[in-house]
Amino acid sequence: MWSSALAAVTVRSDARFEVSAFSPGDTSVVSGDPFDVTATIENTGGVEASQTVELRIDGTIVETRSVTLAGGEATTVSFTGVSAAVPAGVYEYGVDTDDDTRRAQLTVLSPASFDVRSLDPTNASVTSGDSLSPTATIENTGNVEATQTVELRIGGAVEGAKTVTIGGGETVTVSFDSVPVDLAAGVYEYGVYTDDDSRTTPMTVRADAQFAVSALSPGDSSVVRGDAVDVTAVVENTGDVEGTRTVELRLDGTVVGDRTVTLPGGESEFVSFGNVSVDLSPGEYEYGVYTDEVGRSAQLSVLAPATFDVQSFDPTNASVTAGDPLAVTATIGNTGDVEGTSTVTYMFGTDVPSTTTSVELAPGNSTDVVFEVNTSRVEPGAYTHTVSTADDEASGTITLSEAGPGDVTGDGEPASDLDGDGTYEDVNGDGSFTVSDVQALFANQNSDAVQNNPASLDFNGDGSFTVSDVQALFARLS
Repeated sequence: MWSSALAAVTVRSDARFEVSAFSPGDTSVVSGDPFDVTATIENTGGVEASQTVELRIDGTIVETRSVTLAGGEATTVSFTGVSAAVPAGVYEYGVDTDDDTRRAQLTVLSPASFDVRSLDPTNASVTSGDSLSPTATIENTGNVEATQTVELRIGGAVEGAKTVTIGGGETVTVSFDSVPVDLAAGVYEYGVYTDDDSRTTPMTVRADAQFAVSALSPGDSSVVRGDAVDVTAVVENTGDVEGTRTVELRLDGTVVGDRTVTLPGGESEFVSFGNVSVDLSPGEYEYGVYTDEVGRSAQLSVLAPATFDVQSFDPTNASVTAGDPLAVTATIGNTGDVEGTSTVTYMFGTDVPSTTTSVELAPGNSTDVVFEVNTSRVEPGAYTHTVSTADDEASGTITLSEAGPGDVTGDGEPASDLDGDGTYEDVNGDGSFTVSDVQALFANQNSDAVQNNPASLDFNGDGSFTVSDVQALFARLS
């Protein structure tokens, strides 16, 4: 006999992995930059199962996760640091399971790129030591704003930098003002650089005007003090550009002449300083021609001019009997540094004409000069006599005494020759011939005045003086 019974049967649905809470949804990201994606995966079926969850960009799987869920269980799946390694554009991206999918729009932006669009000036030319003021146009060809440092480089060295912020697709002009160019002459590369791009061009650096001095004439030389000298030199602009300089002639550190010279690069000019007076004490000096930068010098020996000194003369002071010969000897010496000629003059009083002679002497040498004076034509008395050159003189006194016995009686009156016959009958000097003169001669017949002048008192003409001459003088009274 059959019996029947009812039993409960549970029918479980298959596993189904559904996607929800997909983040970030529609979004933008810079190409190459990372971004994060999350989604909730729920097993809406009745049995446990495992599936692979995929992240796709433009249909391409870029990452996966393996998920096991019991029926009715959910979990969050994360994709961290996902790289949007696709060109800029709009793409579909999403999370897929075997059973479900979620999609959104992914806008991939171009990264900021600072391109150098122009540079001014190109093929620049600048003088060394001057400055350059270039400008550049910088464009951000990306889709996003960014900040970069823009550098100016000259010859590989950074000579300027500007920090600029540029929005996507925008353009700015960057200026570098008065950048000094301290480079040797030559051709260099200069340009503007960003992190992404650069633009360069040749730059010619010209040597600044540089003046050099050569061919100094007369070089090491000598000149007599007070004379003039002619100085010449060649001045050359060894730079690349025209320049103007003051060219100076210096003597012992003092500027004694100058010229303004303008020369194009690479050219030279002959510069002269004529008839330059040299009024320095004898000695060694430096002279030269100088510009702002450099000079050329030499030694100048300044010599003492020929100088004629009266070193001695003889006699200087003397007594001479009128009518006797007088010879004056003077020693003339050249104390200068050069040979010369001088006129030597002798003067005796003021009434006797002067006498001159010429002497030529080497430096350091001397010579004797003799002057003869005819005293017979000069009145007795004291006379100043002088030997002189253009540079020196020496003087003395010559006393001329009257010829004859002079003062025979000692009363201060010299004897005189009244009739000019050479004998002195006026013995007592009273201006007349009387018996007093005979008596005076007799009384002083042994005096020096009588004994030293026998010819003046030789009245009997026998060539000597004796008492017979007293008698002969007496006889002249009759």
